[in-house]
Amino acid sequence: IMFIPECTIFVTEIQYFLRNPYFLCTLEEVRFIHIWKEDLMANVSPLKPKDVAAARKAAMPDVIIMVFNTLITESFNGYNAIIKQDDVVRTLVERGLEKAEIYNRGWLDVEPIFEAAGWKVMYDKPAYYESYDAYFKFSVK
Repeated sequence: IMFIPECTIFVTEIQYFLRNPYFLCTLEEVRFIHIWKEDLMANVSPLKPKDVAAARKAAMPDVIIMVFNTLITESFNGYNAIIKQDDVVRTLVERGLEKAEIYNRGWLDVEPIFEAAGWKVMYDKPAYYESYDAYFKFSVK
């Protein structure tokens, strides 16, 4: 393989992917890489506010939604369902998730997902001077 000066601009851009500072390329490989890079860039667009709920749901394990659905079903009184956060976390841990991962990944932030599905969702937690359990309230819109 012969080093061609025209590829130096692209080499630094693709070294991130190749992890090889001594990469040598041909002009044909440079053209391919450039086209590949344009294809990658052409497929990405900014997230729209109306699409956040769908994006969060797609990034969230199914078990999160399944647990919330089950707990809503168990506590729904015809108007609303009140679910304690501790019950959600305990159930998720029983199903194999790590407690720290649940919080670190924001998997309890389900409000936009369920609001997009037609619920009014309220989350409440105690202030530092209050003592009650944090809970989610799912109400019919």
